[in-house]
Amino acid sequence: MKREISILLDPESLQRLRGDSACTVVDTRGEPDFEDAHIPGAISLPSNDLFDNNTVGLDLLPIPEIEARVRKAGIDQDTHLVLYDDSGLIPSARVFWVLESLGRSNMSLLNGGFLSWVAGSHPTEAGIQGSSASRSAGTLFTALPEHQAVATKQDVLTAIDTPDSLIVDTRTEDEYLGRNSVHTRNGHIPGAVHLNWQDHIQDLFNPVFLPEEELRERYARAGADSARQIITYCRTASRSSHTYFTLRMLGYRNVKNYSGSWMEWNEDLTLPVETG
Repeated sequence: MKREISILLDPESLQRLRGDSACTVVDTRGEPDFEDAHIPGAISLPSNDLFDNNTVGLDLLPIPEIEARVRKAGIDQDTHLVLYDDSGLIPSARVFWVLESLGRSNMSLLNGGFLSWVAGSHPTEAGIQGSSASRSAGTLFTALPEHQAVATKQDVLTAIDTPDSLIVDTRTEDEYLGRNSVHTRNGHIPGAVHLNWQDHIQDLFNPVFLPEEELRERYARAGADSARQIITYCRTASRSSHTYFTLRMLGYRNVKNYSGSWMEWNEDLTLPVETG
């Protein structure tokens, strides 16, 4: 019988799962951090490897390239993945978003990430693991031909005038209000509600999620419900991937993350912007 694994795992639960062939632990930090110390048996898939780091907005790589990199890391189609990082759970949420958008299911995030793992005195190891390709015993990961959870500029423009849609700005309050003069245009997408992604967790040094009921109430007050399409965005779709994961954890199904986010929106002078 297949074991049901929660979408959010605490370190103690992961410790009990270690050694289970049906579970693969994935380190989404950079390779130097992985080599320095990681959860024993983990494989490395840096979140940045799924994006074009030569573009201003950190665009997603073409789907065939993402598929190839995920396969090279040793990730198959079926094994349950437990993703972690040490940067507020943003890198692991980015990987969760991209893989889920391309049809990969059976994934969890490690609550509190590597910081919580180490704080709990759980074991670590250093160095580079053996051939990652040999770690994948199941069916090769096969990406869907199109992203299912990526919102485009046109999707967002349509959502502005659609009552059944909710746009969530996950940046800081200063960014949302247009107080930071760092872009061609500053402010937010018209009609977007502001819910800072950091309000999901205790703090950056203890990135453990707040109780689900508390988070559920916050989103309900903002107008989120299961009947509405929800589109998240930030500056480069990184912080908003954390909100994407949070909404999926809370059971919302119709959620997309705007890949172009503010870096794309503010540069298109034909698009509307609100401040204040």
